[in-house]
Amino acid sequence: YNAAAFGQAVANALSSKTSSILPKPVTYHATVNNQVCTLALREGVPTIAPVALVLSREALGWRAWLVTPFGDNAFTLQDLLNDPESALEPHQVSTSVLRQLGRAAGTAVRRMHETGIDHPDLNLGNLLAVRSSLKEGPADVRILDWDRARLRDGPSPYGFQNLLRLLRSALKKLPDERLLSICLQAFLRGYFQGDVAGLRSLRAYHRRKAFVAIGLHRLFWR
Repeated sequence: YNAAAFGQAVANALSSKTSSILPKPVTYHATVNNQVCTLALREGVPTIAPVALVLSREALGWRAWLVTPFGDNAFTLQDLLNDPESALEPHQVSTSVLRQLGRAAGTAVRRMHETGIDHPDLNLGNLLAVRSSLKEGPADVRILDWDRARLRDGPSPYGFQNLLRLLRSALKKLPDERLLSICLQAFLRGYFQGDVAGLRSLRAYHRRKAFVAIGLHRLFWR
């Protein structure tokens, strides 16, 4: 399987005469979606190569998305916080493993932002952990769902917007606060990698946007 060849094939299909039956917004959306995913793969952003492009006509119009496989050897971080004993083997539910996963997720998101990708729908359900990596080496966390992602040029607050969106998703379903605190602290360490000024900027951005979340300060805002 060649991800670059797949991306080129999708691009060719979208630019061909056969795509003329699709509304221009759908073709544009699918093209951008493909460009973002192709760039992520090329620049080493942890993700999963797509295997298909699906274009579906629905009641209110068309929808386009990329299909990515992951099977049973993976779980989302949302699954982990909601039911850690189902996501992990009993002996793996430990502070050490949670920190590994949180840090790996933070590193993956940082790489995405360094590449210039804005992921407005970033949430715990879009961060996929490869289960076998916990036995074989460093934790492996991949970013999924490029449906609303866009490429950005130059400095922008989109990175902080993505992070706050992720934090909201983490708090939305009220998971175990201890597990959440461990994961999010590790995530921030993985994302900022010692950049204290960057963390302070995120805190200031959070205050300006009046981001309200019960108990947030108790988790890691110290």
